[in-house]
Amino acid sequence: MSYEYDDWDITKIFGDDILPRIEDAFGNITGMTVVLVDHAGRITGNSDRIDPFCSEYIWMQEEGRMKCELCFKYSMEEALRKGVSEPYVCHAGLLECAIPISLEGKLLGGFIIGQLRTEVPSEAVARQRALEQGIAFKPYWMALQTVKVVEEKKFRQSCQFLRSIGDLLSDIAKGKMQAIETGKEMERVANMKSDFLANMSHEIRTPMNAVIGMSEMALREELPPTARDYITQIKSSGKALLNIINDILDISKIESGKMTVTPVEYEPLSLFTDVSNIIMTRVTDKDVDIVLSVEPKLPKLLYGDNLRIRQVLINLANNAVKFTQKGYAKIIVTFEKNAEDEIQLRVAVEDTGIGIKEADMGKLFGSFQQLDSKRNRNIEGTGLGLAISRQLVELMGGSMQVESVYEEGSTFSFTLPQKVVDWSPSMSVPNASEIVAFGTFANAANAREFYQDTNRLGIFSITLIEPEDYERVRELYQKELLGKKVFLFSDKGHFQDKIQKILEEDPDMTGVLLLNPDDSTKCQLPNLRIMRKPMSTLGIVNTFNGEETHYIEVTENSFEFIAPDAKVLIVDDNVINLTIAEGLLEPLCMQIDTADSGKEALDKIEQVHYDIIFMDHMVPELDGI
Repeated sequence: MSYEYDDWDITKIFGDDILPRIEDAFGNITGMTVVLVDHAGRITGNSDRIDPFCSEYIWMQEEGRMKCELCFKYSMEEALRKGVSEPYVCHAGLLECAIPISLEGKLLGGFIIGQLRTEVPSEAVARQRALEQGIAFKPYWMALQTVKVVEEKKFRQSCQFLRSIGDLLSDIAKGKMQAIETGKEMERVANMKSDFLANMSHEIRTPMNAVIGMSEMALREELPPTARDYITQIKSSGKALLNIINDILDISKIESGKMTVTPVEYEPLSLFTDVSNIIMTRVTDKDVDIVLSVEPKLPKLLYGDNLRIRQVLINLANNAVKFTQKGYAKIIVTFEKNAEDEIQLRVAVEDTGIGIKEADMGKLFGSFQQLDSKRNRNIEGTGLGLAISRQLVELMGGSMQVESVYEEGSTFSFTLPQKVVDWSPSMSVPNASEIVAFGTFANAANAREFYQDTNRLGIFSITLIEPEDYERVRELYQKELLGKKVFLFSDKGHFQDKIQKILEEDPDMTGVLLLNPDDSTKCQLPNLRIMRKPMSTLGIVNTFNGEETHYIEVTENSFEFIAPDAKVLIVDDNVINLTIAEGLLEPLCMQIDTADSGKEALDKIEQVHYDIIFMDHMVPELDGI
């Protein structure tokens, strides 16, 4: 099929968002200059990324700028013709590499990385270049000394990695153009794109996971503050780039009809608790509380695609956290009975974030769109999360809704029909009528959740506005307290001397302190228990049922959980993956074995009973399945 290229350029094909985000993520990971250019070599991306030496002494002159554009264009055409991207020295004497993005052999544009040097430049050559450009030598020479020096091997590896991304984008560009040119060809090309992405995903994800995993392990070591900051940035940017790749793969599968629903039996309470714990780790630097509210009578065992439900919920909860700077993000799970063996599951994510303008509501579920982009430019994301989530929910036979008030917050929710395997309630508190619970919380969201959950569990509860109200309120409810087991809940904001004194004077009372996962307290009263955030119905139930934890001092990089008797087998043909997996599990003190093929894995399984096997899909001899 032939295409008319005259009306198309690289920005029109990919939009204004995705290529700059890849540009930013790659630049942050490597620390190298990377700029996006069109087919004529003109910069279309973030011009702030140009090295100061180039922008000050090369681009300041029309002739210098034109030379650079010609250099960019010629280098991309050569890389496209040869099929490889090789480093070269530009007319200014700096090391660069061109990464073309093409459509059926026609150059659309690409990335230029570099503006580096591998050695100190010759003063004589620099003097000649300054003379040719009519620039004073001394400031030119001093500026040239500031250009970053890099090892050629490292630079070549970066070129190869970005070339893989460029080749991937070239295939995506082809798919987009075919979809535009004809509806009949759209399905065929989408399938081709999906197949290509599925085959490429393993190769792209492996080095990205290596970057993220090695960063995680490096952060456990003793490092200078500057080095720790660099590695933290690498890890964060690596995750951002991996999320972009994952989103592109998911939307491609959905568009080509290759995304499938695989229902299994699952415990919904476990799923929602896991998600809330994951989201809790992402608000450590924000004044945002995570709350999980689950209807206690939710059936214990359901039948549905728990992995897709999890993916949708993480997308919605991540958005809530990203766009909320203060307040809370709350996951609310309820249900209605549809039939003897089916419920309508409703999951909502409510936040006190920035909200959505009424005029933008219709754009919410479009691909590659981020609303209010000027205000939200510093927030990572491809704009695919909501589009993927809605299509997954509809694929499972459900629907998605949104309510929002601009500058006040939003509630995204979805409903799904789910088969019921076991109608037993997910949570219950035996002898609930024999329990009385006091609660005092500095955070209003936690106070509301405490009151709602205790009432739904059939427990008589009293919420105190301030800890000083305890004696007065207890006096009012003397009759209700007779013969009852009394609990006193508090968060760190209200856990003052007053609360500690109450617990000291009444050892029969059980104190419950709500803490962040990495918080600790100096108070070690024998009747004090710790409940870790997020605030959840399950946490409250476990406390009443005697499954609460005693005080454990938590220090940086410490782990409350170890499993020295656990036997674990990790199967992967990539040595780096094995190293990372072992390193990440090492603090848990497990007994770890590794295998680099399916056959070796089977041999080890015959000799040892493993509690957990981490199995790669694509391994030699016998695959993971």
